[in-house]
Amino acid sequence: MRFFRKKIRTKIEDRLFLRIDWNEDFNLKTDALKNLVERIDQEHASRSNKSVIKDFPYITIQNAEELFALIRDDLLSNEDDYIVIDKVQLVYQDEETPASIENQAFVNKLVINKDYRNLLKPLVATVFNEPVFDQEPYEQTYESKIEYFQENIFPFYEDELEIDSTDIPILPSLEDVTAAKVNNTKLKIKYPDENHYLNGVRNQTEEPNSDINQSDSQPIVEEDHGQNVMLNDSLEMQEPPVLPEKKVQTTTQQVSNSTVNDEETGSLLDDLASSWESNSQNKHLTNLDNVNSFEGNVDVKLNDIPVSTTELSFTFPRFEIVTFEKSSYEPYETEYPAWKLNEQKKQWNDFLEQQEKINLRWAKKSVSQAIEAFENTEKEALGHKIAKSDHRDNLKQEVLVEVKKRQAKDLKSRLANLKQEHESNLEELKEEYEQKVRIAKADYEEAKQIRTKEIESEYYKIAHDEYQEKYFALTAGLQKIADEGLAMIAKEKSARLDFLNQEKTETAEKVGQQLFESCQSRLGDLEKSYLQEHQVARTEHNLARKEALNIDLVAKAKEHSEQMKNEVQKLKQDNQRLQAEKQAAAERLIDQKQETVNHTANMLKEFQAQATQQKVLETKEPVEEKSVGKQQSSTSGSSLGKVALGVFLGIGVSAGSFGVYSYNQHLAQQNAAIQRISDRLESQESQNKVLLSQRDKAIKEKEKASSQAKANSKKLDSTKANSSSNSNFDNTNQATSSANTTSSK
Repeated sequence: MRFFRKKIRTKIEDRLFLRIDWNEDFNLKTDALKNLVERIDQEHASRSNKSVIKDFPYITIQNAEELFALIRDDLLSNEDDYIVIDKVQLVYQDEETPASIENQAFVNKLVINKDYRNLLKPLVATVFNEPVFDQEPYEQTYESKIEYFQENIFPFYEDELEIDSTDIPILPSLEDVTAAKVNNTKLKIKYPDENHYLNGVRNQTEEPNSDINQSDSQPIVEEDHGQNVMLNDSLEMQEPPVLPEKKVQTTTQQVSNSTVNDEETGSLLDDLASSWESNSQNKHLTNLDNVNSFEGNVDVKLNDIPVSTTELSFTFPRFEIVTFEKSSYEPYETEYPAWKLNEQKKQWNDFLEQQEKINLRWAKKSVSQAIEAFENTEKEALGHKIAKSDHRDNLKQEVLVEVKKRQAKDLKSRLANLKQEHESNLEELKEEYEQKVRIAKADYEEAKQIRTKEIESEYYKIAHDEYQEKYFALTAGLQKIADEGLAMIAKEKSARLDFLNQEKTETAEKVGQQLFESCQSRLGDLEKSYLQEHQVARTEHNLARKEALNIDLVAKAKEHSEQMKNEVQKLKQDNQRLQAEKQAAAERLIDQKQETVNHTANMLKEFQAQATQQKVLETKEPVEEKSVGKQQSSTSGSSLGKVALGVFLGIGVSAGSFGVYSYNQHLAQQNAAIQRISDRLESQESQNKVLLSQRDKAIKEKEKASSQAKANSKKLDSTKANSSSNSNFDNTNQATSSANTTSSK
C-alpha cells in the first residue's frame, strides 16, 4: 500500500541530494549550527546566488559534507565528543522523474565524531544491517545493494566531491552478509586504509609465535579483521653484528704469526669491547622482536549488555456492549436505534482494539529503537574512551627500548668483567702468550659468543615476561574500564527503558482516552441520527404500504376502467347498429310511404275508372234518374275516395309515428346509459389522479428521506474519519443539527 507523499519543492538541480532532519537539541535554531550554515552561504556567495539555508531541509551532498566537516572540526573539541542527527535521507531526481525519496537509502541517528570522514560509511552500514531494506517497499537483494552503491552513490561522490579511493568504504562480501544474518550480528564497515575499532575497541587477535627464533628479517604481521597491517615499531629489529669467522681466523693467524706486546693486546681488547658496546647501544637486538606471543584471547571485549526488560503494555477503554434478542432489526422497528447504536459501539471497540495494537506495536518498536540507539551510541562512546586509553600499540616498543637499554648496560658490565678476567689471564700467561694467544683469543671469542647467547636468552625471557605482565595489567585495566562502562550503560539502559516504557504507556493511554472521549462525545449525535433514521424508515414503510394499497386501487380502477371502456365500445357498436337500423327503417318508411301513395293513386284511378263506368251506365237511364244517380254516384264516389285516402294516410302516419317513437325511446335509453358510463369514468379518473398525486408525493418524501439519510451517513463517516479533531466534531454536530432542522421543517 502506497501513501501519498508531499511533493518535494526545492531549487537543487543535482541528481542526488539530501534531506536532513535535525533533533530537538541540535537544529537550525542552535546558534552554533546556524553560524556554520551562514559560513557556507558566505563561501558560496562568490560562486552562485543560491542560499543553503533557504533550501533546508534539503541540501546538496557537497554542502552537507562541508557542513558535517565543520561540525566535526569546530564544534567537537574532545575525542569523546559527538553530535547525533536524527535522519539523513537521500533524494533522487532526473529529467523524467521528479524528486523522490522512494527506494533511496537513509541513515537514522547519524553520529558525527572526530573519526567522521563522509556519509558513505554510515550509508553502507545502514543498508546492509537494517532489516527494513530487506522488506517492503525496498526488498533489495545483495546484488542490487552492491549495484546501487557501485553505479549510483560511489560515482556521484567521486565526480562531485572528487574524493580519494581510500575514502570509499569497502563493501561487504556475500559470505560476510550471510554470516551476519545467521549469527544475528552487525556488519562493521571500514575504509581501505582504516585500522579501526569495532564499536570503539579494536578486536584484534595476536597469534602466538610458534618459533621464538623466527627470522628477524621478516616483519611481524598482526591480523586486524581481514587486513594485514605491518607492525610499525620505531626500533629496527636485527641481530647484533658478529665478526665473520674468516676474519677472526685471519686476525688470529696474524697475531700468532707476529709478536704482540701487552699494549697491542690491550688495544685489541679495547677495540673489541668498544665495538661490542657501540653495537649494544644500538637498539638492534636479536630475539626481542618475538616478544609477542600470548596464550588465549587477552583483548578487551564489549559483550552484550543484559537489561531487565519490563514488558510494555496498556489498554484503551472500551464501550459497553448490549445483547439483543435478534441479530438485526429493520429501521422501522422500535429497537432499531438502540441496536444500531450498539452495533456502532462494536465497530468502535474493534477500531479501539486495532488502534491499541498499532500503538502498542509502534511504542514497543520506538522503545526498542531508542534503547538500541542509546546502547550503540554509549558503546561507541565507551569504545572511543577505551581506544583513547589503549596504549598497547606503543607498549612493546617502550618495553623493548627499556629492556634493551638494561641489556646493553648489563652486557657492557659483563664484558668489562670478562675483559678484566681476560687481562688478568693474559698477565698470568704473559710468558706463554706467544704459544697460547690463539687459544686464549679463540676461548675469548667462544666465551663471548656463549655469553652473548646466554644474555640474549636471559633478557629475551625477561622482556617477554615483563611485556606480558604489563600487557595483561594494562588489558585488565582496560577491561575494568569496559566492565564499569558496560555496567553503567546497562544501568542507564534499564532506567531509560523504564522511562521510555512509562512515557509510551502514558502517551498511549492519553491517545486511547482521547479516542474514547471523542467516540463518546459523538454518541448523542449518533443517537439523534439513528432516531431520525428510524422515523424516516418508519415513514417510508408507511408510505410503501400506502403506495402498495394505492397501486392495488389503481390497478382495480384500471381494470374497471377497461371494463367500462369495453362496455362503452360495445354501446357505441350498438349505437352504430341502431343508427344503421334507424336509417334502414327510415328508408323502409319512405318506401312504404311511396308504396302507400302509389297504392292510393292506383286506388284513386280505379275509383275514377269505376266512376266513369258508372257514368256511362247512368246515361242509358232517364234524365231524372241520371241526375239523381249522377249526384249519388259522384257523392258516393268522392266519399269512397276520401275514405280510402284517409285510411291509407292514417295507416302510413301511424306506422311512421310508431317507428319514430320506438327509435327515439331506444336512443334515449342508450344515451342515458352512455352518460352514466361517462360519469363513472370521469369519477374514476379523478380518483386515479388523486391516488397518483398521493403516490408521487409519497415517492418524493421517500426520496427526500433517503437523500437526508445518505447525507447524515456521509457526515457520520467523515466524522469518524476525523474523530481525533474536536473541531471536526463541532462542524459535524452543527451540520447534523442543521440537517435535522431542515428535515423537521
